Amino acid sequence: QWKVTVGARSDDNRPQIESASSVLNQRGSRTDAAVRVDYDSLADWTTYFYAQATLERSGERDPNNRVGAGGSIRLTEKLVAKGEVSGGDGGFGTKVGTEYKIDERQTAYINYILDPDRTDIMSRGGEGVLVTGARTRFGDNASVFAEERLRHGGGYSGLTHAYGLDFVPYEHWRAGLGAEWGELNDPIAGDVK
Repeated sequence: QWKVTVGARSDDNRPQIESASSVLNQRGSRTDAAVRVDYDSLADWTTYFYAQATLERSGERDPNNRVGAGGSIRLTEKLVAKGEVSGGDGGFGTKVGTEYKIDERQTAYINYILDPDRTDIMSRGGEGVLVTGARTRFGDNASVFAEERLRHGGGYSGLTHAYGLDFVPYEHWRAGLGAEWGELNDPIAGDVK
């Protein structure tokens, strides 16, 4: 019923050119560590708590301390609601969504994520993403998904389409292939197709 997960991330950022992302423009290194504790009621709900701390940083790098909690609850035999809230140096974060089991092989979902920690080249933090999609399983070894991702805030907005395949060739091994396309608009960095 209990699970404990620990992790660490270390990176050294040395940007060669100025980008639209203030986070990516920060020079220096940072090492973060995190611990997460999950509890499964073995009934209709799960919960988890996590904490992340910056152990070391140099140069212009901001700290990345964060705490959060989340969980899921089965509302009906086919419908599950999930949620998470977190706070930290990067600001408020949340994830809310539902998952609907169409049949034994197919699942549809809708999620909203407000992620203050995004550090990709087009993001300036605080990005919101509304994701709708469906997944179909083919036995225990493969599944495909299709998603629509509506992005806003954090510097750019737009709609992208994503499709992918997940494959489990052996126990404890997973491979994936995905593609995403669309158009993102940013008044500072310009439009990206």
